[in-house]
Amino acid sequence: MLRRYKPFFRAGAMETLAYKFNIFGWLIVSALQVLCVFFLWIGVYRNSPDEIINGFTLNDMLVYTAFINVFNFVTFAGDTMYSISQDIKTGTIAMSFVKPISYRVRFIFTTLGGFSMNMLLLGLPAFTILYVVFGVLGYIVITSVWMFLLHLLLFVMAQLFAVLLYDCINYICGVLCFYTTAAWGMNAIKDVVLSFLGGTLIPLSFFPGVFKDIVSYSPFAGISQNPVLILIMKMDLLSALKCIALSLGWLCVMELIAWLLFRQASKKVTVQGG
Repeated sequence: MLRRYKPFFRAGAMETLAYKFNIFGWLIVSALQVLCVFFLWIGVYRNSPDEIINGFTLNDMLVYTAFINVFNFVTFAGDTMYSISQDIKTGTIAMSFVKPISYRVRFIFTTLGGFSMNMLLLGLPAFTILYVVFGVLGYIVITSVWMFLLHLLLFVMAQLFAVLLYDCINYICGVLCFYTTAAWGMNAIKDVVLSFLGGTLIPLSFFPGVFKDIVSYSPFAGISQNPVLILIMKMDLLSALKCIALSLGWLCVMELIAWLLFRQASKKVTVQGG
């Protein structure tokens, strides 16, 4: 069965390789963005009477900011939503109803292919460099090699679920294009929600009261913040396991929602071409 989807995995990897020079452009832009955020947090902590704000020291915040920017670029690599929107516009969506493959699984393998190349080309080198630099500066302290390896293993699991959760959200947004052709607007809304509720802009511990608790148990926390906290060892092993289990549960729920939504939307297909 999986043999049917190998070409999609390969296609996702090859597409990433074809546009590999985009990575260098991203590195320049992202480095400037991270630098600006660094100065922002330095200003915040210098004008704060407390050295620790919501569980983060200045050093912790600088580490978190650098890692989460790299993590997001590596993880948020799929273009599932735009592919579905394009299928609807051209009319090729009709072919998905007769092909002997799952329309959803096809996108999962394509996304995983692109993610694997992103991880090899950027993720592994960037994470290694950041760990070495922040380790030398003393911002990250590895007290035990075994503890580090356990956190690394849990991070790999959490990152895989983050990729799948992100692709599922992309898929749901793409299916909503059955009802509206505003793919660009859907993508803008999705990016804002994920950046804000996923902990990219600020850690979720900075949110007030009950809202912080609600967001911490949402699927968005497992897409960005939680894997990064595991990687930089700001989360203990038990909490990491709970977060991974929560992401797995949300993945099952989101995939069910995606399946029901596609089943309903496919009954009222209206395409612009084909």
